[in-house]
Amino acid sequence: ARRTATRAYPGAPPHPTTPLREIIVDDHKIVDDSIKFLLTSDRAIEVVGEGSSLAEGELLTRSTAFDVLVVDVSLGDGSGLDLVRHARGRGPRLGIVVLTMHDDDNTLLEALEGGASALVLKSASADDVISAVKYAALVPNSFTAAGLAGAMRRRDHPDHPKLTTRETEVLQRLVSGDSVAAA
Repeated sequence: ARRTATRAYPGAPPHPTTPLREIIVDDHKIVDDSIKFLLTSDRAIEVVGEGSSLAEGELLTRSTAFDVLVVDVSLGDGSGLDLVRHARGRGPRLGIVVLTMHDDDNTLLEALEGGASALVLKSASADDVISAVKYAALVPNSFTAAGLAGAMRRRDHPDHPKLTTRETEVLQRLVSGDSVAAA
């Protein structure tokens, strides 16, 4: 009997020796290059597209065959979380990793609610980033992030008013000495 290639997990390439196809969207070239270098150091991962804006990310996700999207939250022309929702709308089998410097409950919960598979802080180890990408390919319809349980508890039992991501950003800039106009 003839055997056909089967996917080991949803969204994975049809053959185990075929690398996971990644798209990276980050508006900082040095970060994009570093993520690409990091991901391609693992032979199981191939970067098939790179974008630096929300618009480029939307175009790439429509025109490129990929298994996992790695996207920054803060893009010059919009939020990477909008790209998360756009990509999730394309299909449940796509892995989506949010890679961000924003270490706050709002960003984490917006990534979860938007359909991301994982959220990883840019301060995480290289192994954590690679693990998140592989996790997203393996179980794209679940979510993992450091601090998820605490964020869920705080959301369910808030002891202070909830702030949006933008409100948190403005407050942080005011604390660091920026003026209201600059924030």
